[in-house]
Amino acid sequence: LSEYTYSEFNQSVNYLAHHLYNNIGTNQRIILAYPPGAEFIRAFYACLKSNNIPIPVYPPNPNFLKKDLIQFCKIVESSNVSVALTNNQYNWATMFANFKGFYKYKWPKLDWIVSNKVSSKSKSVLPTINSEDIAFIQYTSGSCSFPKPVIIGKW
Repeated sequence: LSEYTYSEFNQSVNYLAHHLYNNIGTNQRIILAYPPGAEFIRAFYACLKSNNIPIPVYPPNPNFLKKDLIQFCKIVESSNVSVALTNNQYNWATMFANFKGFYKYKWPKLDWIVSNKVSSKSKSVLPTINSEDIAFIQYTSGSCSFPKPVIIGKW
């Protein structure tokens, strides 16, 4: 469990937002693959502040890759993303699962950014947020079919 004061949280979000803005740009769709917790909230707000579009996805469980990875791959494919954010803990688990499974299940090609390793202290100005932009994309659970996107706006 992470605890932040508002000031610490805002500073941490800004570091990640600057990293995203300086390295990815704006209006990019970004998968957020986190277990529940403060790192997910930090990444979500950093995407919003950098004018990118977060796509929260419950990360595939390394112990149930056959089922979970199929859902994850469908979301990646339909959302047309190339970047994913995660934390150190989940990144390690996915690397271990790949080693353990000898690549039995194919992970989608994504540039993974481990957000709790990012510490950009850039002084660049973050982009202006437009109220007509997409705030985030939420996928349905896919319990009856494949997950479907629901677009949430900032308006």
